[in-house]
Amino acid sequence: MSSTWLFIGLAALMTAVVLWVLLRAMRSGRSALEPMDRLTQANAAVYREQWAELDRDHANGKLSDTEWQLARIELEQRLLQDVEGLSDGSQPLGQPAWVRSTWVGMLVGLPVLSMGLYLGFGQPLALDPQVRQSGLPQEHVTPEKIEQMSRELRARLEKNPDQVEDWVMLARVERALDRHESAQQALARALKLSFNPDWAIERAEMLASREQGRFNGEPWQIIESVLKADPMHLGALLLAGSAAYSEGRYPQALSYWERASALVPVQSPDRQDLDSALAQVRGKLGLPDPQAQALAVTAIEGRVSLAGEALKSVRPDDTVFIYATLPESRMPLAILRVRAAELPYGFLLDDRHAMNPQARLSMAQEVVIRARVSRTGQAQAQADDWGVEQTRVKPGTRGLNLMIQKTLQ
Repeated sequence: MSSTWLFIGLAALMTAVVLWVLLRAMRSGRSALEPMDRLTQANAAVYREQWAELDRDHANGKLSDTEWQLARIELEQRLLQDVEGLSDGSQPLGQPAWVRSTWVGMLVGLPVLSMGLYLGFGQPLALDPQVRQSGLPQEHVTPEKIEQMSRELRARLEKNPDQVEDWVMLARVERALDRHESAQQALARALKLSFNPDWAIERAEMLASREQGRFNGEPWQIIESVLKADPMHLGALLLAGSAAYSEGRYPQALSYWERASALVPVQSPDRQDLDSALAQVRGKLGLPDPQAQALAVTAIEGRVSLAGEALKSVRPDDTVFIYATLPESRMPLAILRVRAAELPYGFLLDDRHAMNPQARLSMAQEVVIRARVSRTGQAQAQADDWGVEQTRVKPGTRGLNLMIQKTLQ
């Protein structure tokens, strides 16, 4: 049986169990669900919603694999603590014993089973050396919790040293704790059990970090071997570019990063960093930046100033939004934010100021350019905002003169 069909079968079984429990709960009548059980149900609903929200944020790219997995672990720990707090032997009058046990089974069993399925068929926990600088609040990830994860992984590996995924996770945990030697040894053990080019590149990066960013020797050998097997391996191309750049071999760095650029989607969160690296290496070589040239073709340039009553009414600390929208929309294709004290202000709007990579200024045939003064600093327009707009502006227009002298209606 393939992994896919096994996963589908287990998911169907889990669904059947949940439906069976819910049907029994409904048939038992409301009298069986006294205050303590209602609290458990409420907690279950809260945790299910939090799990769903984490999954949505991960799918939408708001959370990296690292942030998503660490947040799930934190949520499971809170869940288990709540369950322990409710399992003190007290039970409402008239509540059958199976009600409490099945709810607790759902609360504990489903998250544990889903985590097991994820580890078996999905991506393993991808801890990162920058995990403590991640977007999660500090209480979610602490060195103490990461240290605890390290101890638990080592204990598991003592009992079963052939678990390759545990070695990979241990390597990332150790790296998060700045124990680079231990991290690369754990990853070497994983690679010995099962070679994976992504893990090999990760180890090359670890080795180079241990040597203060020097790639000569084994790190370069690993990169070259991965690229020989797969010339378009994204991780290897990115790391090869970084290695070549650090060694001052800018033409090679440009070659590697240009090949990587063809593999990174426009909407990827890594796109901006890669474009910045390409611009930097082209600058080192004295080459024009194709992206900057393309942006210049569709950029809109102009000047915003105050006149008339606006000169007296607008305060220096007021916020000025300068933005372009489609004629039939209020959603900005490109937007700038400055202080009123900076007026008159020479602006340039292009795709670098886009709010959504899928809706950019360069895609439009014609736009409306607006400048709006906000006393509150909020993007939401107010009736008494001072502002000005100019319609039927084509991308690539230069020399616009936007003069704010009346309130927008």
